[in-house]
Amino acid sequence: MECDDGLGDWRSYDGVADVYERAAVPQFTNLARDLVAAVTLPARSLVLDIGTGTGLVAKLLAESIEPPRLVVGVDPSVGMLARAIHDRIARVAARVPGLPSPTGVIEEVAARHGVDVAPPRPAVPSEDRLRERENLERALRGAGFDRVAVVSHTYDWTYSIDQYLERRAWGPASRYRRQRVGEQAWQAFSEAARDALHDRFETTIRTRGEAWIAVGSKP
Repeated sequence: MECDDGLGDWRSYDGVADVYERAAVPQFTNLARDLVAAVTLPARSLVLDIGTGTGLVAKLLAESIEPPRLVVGVDPSVGMLARAIHDRIARVAARVPGLPSPTGVIEEVAARHGVDVAPPRPAVPSEDRLRERENLERALRGAGFDRVAVVSHTYDWTYSIDQYLERRAWGPASRYRRQRVGEQAWQAFSEAARDALHDRFETTIRTRGEAWIAVGSKP
């Protein structure tokens, strides 16, 4: 079934870069700042930001008090990368694993939800398993990391009804459903959801979420 929503293939982020920048980046900004603060960068380092999206983490790294020599932002979405513009950011359209980088060239790697851009592999623990600190630490050590430190952070967000719906709609699962049911049915569902949320929350929705920030090193 075709979906004339202008968002293109639900598997690609190219068509939702503007919505992502507007709806998701404000939600992720404090998390990104905490991630950057958790990383100690060697002087003049070269940093790889996996799943850079529109460059939120990469830009914060590039503008830090002691910025790296260069941040390489990697993402499979060309549409996202088009918005990750900064004079200290080199943008690469690619997936991981499989990047051609000689051993020792990259000093630091940052990834926020980076598993989203990796091809699915049965050996990768599911998102539900990674909600537990012990499972996340075990997965990182199993991938060859040592000196692993995992810290929990809690974030509070406030949205209008429209902002909340837009935030929920940009992800691949929602875009898949939208393309499957068609635009008319999706709009009817969105209107029903808007009415139900308004009845329950009136104008403002407040949510709280927890995120793990993990730092480790590879020999």
